[in-house]
Amino acid sequence: MNIAFFTDTFIPQVNGVANTVYRSAKSLSDLGHNICVYTISKNSEEELNALEQITGTNIKVYTLPSIDSHIYKGERLSIPLGLSIKDIRRFKADIIHTHTPFSAGWEAVICAKRLKILLVGTHHTFFNHYLKYVHMDYKWVEKFSWTYTVGYYNRCNIVLSPTQSLADGLRDNKLKKEIDIMPNPVDVEKYCPAIKEGAHEKTLLYMGRVSYEKSIDQVIKAAHIVKNTIPNIKLIIVGDGPEKENLIKLSNDLGLQDNIVFTGFIYGDNLIRTLQSGDIFLSGSKSENMPLAVLESMAIGLPILSVSSLGMVEIVKDNENGFLLSPDNPDEMAEKILYLLNDEQKLKAFSEKSRELSLSYSDTEYAKKLIEIYKKLI
Repeated sequence: MNIAFFTDTFIPQVNGVANTVYRSAKSLSDLGHNICVYTISKNSEEELNALEQITGTNIKVYTLPSIDSHIYKGERLSIPLGLSIKDIRRFKADIIHTHTPFSAGWEAVICAKRLKILLVGTHHTFFNHYLKYVHMDYKWVEKFSWTYTVGYYNRCNIVLSPTQSLADGLRDNKLKKEIDIMPNPVDVEKYCPAIKEGAHEKTLLYMGRVSYEKSIDQVIKAAHIVKNTIPNIKLIIVGDGPEKENLIKLSNDLGLQDNIVFTGFIYGDNLIRTLQSGDIFLSGSKSENMPLAVLESMAIGLPILSVSSLGMVEIVKDNENGFLLSPDNPDEMAEKILYLLNDEQKLKAFSEKSRELSLSYSDTEYAKKLIEIYKKLI
């Protein structure tokens, strides 16, 4: 099939949606389908060269003209004018699949309508949980956010959601279209457990955007409590973002400068080795839907300690591959960390269960299901 993706975020940008959209495109490409991705970037020669090297021959990437958004750091905006229509017609797209309801997303709506091509829409996250970051954390703005989002996805022929909780949110806010649950894909062959031999430094891990909504301060406070029992405990924070300097200051204020490593963005084999060095993955975020970072950590075989909120309750099986915790409660997180680190058999059982659960998110199975949805729709 010829499939056109539209997304406001794509690699080499580093965030959950960008990585998920890339994995989707790559999985479909690996099954022999042709993918065109229409996205927004700085359109620099360096970035385009990087895209070409990463995506391979079955995935073509086109960038739409854009400017800095000045609303959410690192994001860009384009004006949807139907500039992609000529390319889509030449590509002979069987399906248009939109992944974001913003600039590139409206470009997808225009192309689908003008060319009479079926439109699939994936809604990836709870946008209302990001309003505080752009200083718009008001009830009326939250209501408008849902109205806008549902109004957009009601223009699609079918809507996909990674989790039931997000699908319920769309339904509760008057989504009229058919909705199907499509969990995010993960490369379970690439992300796999490593054998740890002998004694090793006990290591906690966080991976993701380093921003306020991730509540990484709660993870750091939990590590501070654990340090009282395990003085050499190590916490690795993988990723970058606007809260990094504040979190470094918090770490220093708590006397954790020798215990915490901020790696920034890391990729490929280096990232996998870093995850494999860990014992437990931690998340204090109350706004997660189905983070790829958690799925990849499960594939590595890490137990997951996460806030009991939204999509995480559909990923983490409490007291099987991790624990679902109360929000903003570093004492409870620290208690569960110590419980697992002090019981090797329990830690091993949780690790094996994480790996087992991750196999259901195989990117190959994801791509096959996606093609079934496309064919059924056609």
